[in-house]
Amino acid sequence: ILYDVIDHAQDPDGLLQQVKSLCSPNTKIFVRCHSWMSRHGGHLYRQINKAWVHVFFTEEELHKMGVKTEFVQKYYFPIDHQEGWFKKANLKIVHADSTRTSIEPFFRRPELVKRIPIEYQNNFPEWQMSQVYNDYVLKL
Repeated sequence: ILYDVIDHAQDPDGLLQQVKSLCSPNTKIFVRCHSWMSRHGGHLYRQINKAWVHVFFTEEELHKMGVKTEFVQKYYFPIDHQEGWFKKANLKIVHADSTRTSIEPFFRRPELVKRIPIEYQNNFPEWQMSQVYNDYVLKL
């Protein structure tokens, strides 16, 4: 069971290889990933309890506000990124599910939308931001 672990690892690929080395052929691996794009995915709530602040402000801007960031994993397309780890580790996804949250209209305000990372090509990343946890069942 890797619940809210792999997305904090310095080396997710290495971690998955270590896990695989401990598994028998019939083992199922349960993984829960807390998406960086989620409401509090930047884990900054103790310093600045504002949802999605890590998405709408750059690390440099946050540092100027006195917020210390230590992002281990920073990725904009959570499911693609997470599934990439599993594919690279040669693990098969048996089941996938996503716990989601709604995004308040406040975050769709034009002055905020224009601050969305360029990776989204000026499209509001509803799908990515609404993911709270992505759960997977994997097998060898």
